[in-house]
Amino acid sequence: WLQMACFSPILRPHGSGIPSEPVYFNDTTRQVVRDFMHLRYSLLPYIYTLTFESHTLGYPVVRPLFYEFPGDTNAYNIEDEYLFGPDFLIAPILKPDLKTRQVYLPEGDFWYDFWSNLRVNGGQSIDVPVDIQTIPIFVRAGSFITKASPVNTTNDICTQYLEVDYYLNSYANMDSGFVYLDDGALFGAYEKGEYHLMKFRANQQQNGELLEFTVYSKGKGYYNEPPEYHLTLRVIGGEKEYQSITLEQKLEDGTIEMVEIPKDQIQITNEGPMISFTWGSDPVTIRLKK
Repeated sequence: WLQMACFSPILRPHGSGIPSEPVYFNDTTRQVVRDFMHLRYSLLPYIYTLTFESHTLGYPVVRPLFYEFPGDTNAYNIEDEYLFGPDFLIAPILKPDLKTRQVYLPEGDFWYDFWSNLRVNGGQSIDVPVDIQTIPIFVRAGSFITKASPVNTTNDICTQYLEVDYYLNSYANMDSGFVYLDDGALFGAYEKGEYHLMKFRANQQQNGELLEFTVYSKGKGYYNEPPEYHLTLRVIGGEKEYQSITLEQKLEDGTIEMVEIPKDQIQITNEGPMISFTWGSDPVTIRLKK
């Protein structure tokens, strides 16, 4: 239940007839709780953005499948899964001692297994192996998931250093997303204009041979905002090798500079490349050429 609660607007452990504090359970349970607490706190930028959208647009944080997929008639019959924002599909474990869990993935998109990053086609039900350490979680292709380093309290969250996970979508030429940032303390920050939207755009060109990732901004910023952000872009589903990875940015004199990203800022993994760079407020574009 706590694993499911990590993907809800408010995380609160509860128990009926048993303690709710993990300290009273065995080592395995405490480690599972610790891992999911780290995951929850690393997703605070994503969750904060969901609450911003709920506040300004009325979008629910937790959504039935048909909310995002109204054209999928099967989605209306799914009552044991839900979406956490537009990007995460959560299939909680509702019965004890299950070895597999059937999960329906809505049609029109493909999905990534959150734990393995394996890509699965939508529009079908699949059997997912389950264990005590995890629950089935899938991420919609084309999503931008923004993470921070996990902390012990929300007061300590640092958004100057962010990881942006882009789940490559080969079905679309362009994907977009954003993360909402403010000082985390000022009441009515959005209404006062004391905020920043860090916006993302991924554009595939030349039949997928070129991937452009752009970071740009909206909003005037907020009190004590860092002068620059340190970002790590992960392209989930990307290639293991590229001919070139370049960065285009505007210099102080207004000229546009394009440079090769140093090799020590690039890490190639089985899931795709990880690219580290700094960003102020002017647009920055990273180009990955196969």
